[in-house]
Amino acid sequence: MDSTLGWILVLGAAAGAAALVALVWLGSSLRHRRTGPPPPVVDLDIDPSDRAELERTARDVLAEHLAVRHAAVLRHVRLIVGRGVPARSIQATDVQGQWYLVFADGTEMIVRSRHPGEVAELGMHLATGRVNLTGCAIEGSDLVLEFAAGRRRLRVLAVADA
Repeated sequence: MDSTLGWILVLGAAAGAAALVALVWLGSSLRHRRTGPPPPVVDLDIDPSDRAELERTARDVLAEHLAVRHAAVLRHVRLIVGRGVPARSIQATDVQGQWYLVFADGTEMIVRSRHPGEVAELGMHLATGRVNLTGCAIEGSDLVLEFAAGRRRLRVLAVADA
């Protein structure tokens, strides 16, 4: 009886070790698979009318998402422009290429450049004079904030309200 229990313990330990080895191998192969090239695109052989309907639905969902995303920023833009609140400072975020734009009333927005140097130019004007938000425009999926700094007109992209 004691030898049988011993063998059961040995076999159980061996099975556990084998399971551990299998899990390590599986984990490393999954990790390798994630860092490798993306899987090939599979043609789902969708009927053209179904494909067109799916594309229309995707465009509608994207448009709705953009409207919701821009709504909060647009609300702040209307208040800031209406009150004539100047921008006061610009500070880096944790995300490369995105900045906190802070207004005199404490409102913050996250912005980025469409073209190199736009946010830097805005920061330079903030340091040397008054910068006012004059309006915004929706261009494609971008919400463009428009500023006046003396005679100079500046544009940056709004990412979100902060």
